[in-house]
Amino acid sequence: MYQGNYAVGLLYPDYSLLGPHNAALPGDYIILYTTGLGPVSLNLQDGYVAPPNPLARTEDPFRVLVDGEQCDVFFSGLAPGFAGLYQLNIRLPGDLPPGNLDLQILSQFANSNVATLPLN
Repeated sequence: MYQGNYAVGLLYPDYSLLGPHNAALPGDYIILYTTGLGPVSLNLQDGYVAPPNPLARTEDPFRVLVDGEQCDVFFSGLAPGFAGLYQLNIRLPGDLPPGNLDLQILSQFANSNVATLPLN
């Protein structure tokens, strides 16, 4: 989270930082960044960057809810080129209302804190 409680994410395809002055739109594809999503499909040494190929996917499935609606998750794993940083590539539901919406990452083992995702 940054600037208080905003989710750390980028808009696809221009990779601009999401925030109150650059809000997403319903149906947008976004890339969320987080930590602590657990084990991945590759055996990587601690402190080394994640490779771009093959991707280090999370072993546990994750869901992302925005305003209580489930997003399509296309990728969940370590962010290539970074050490210990995870990313989730998602598509927002097309019927979300405008405003500062609650975003949460969920798994069968734990749920994230609620972050804010601004939508136009």
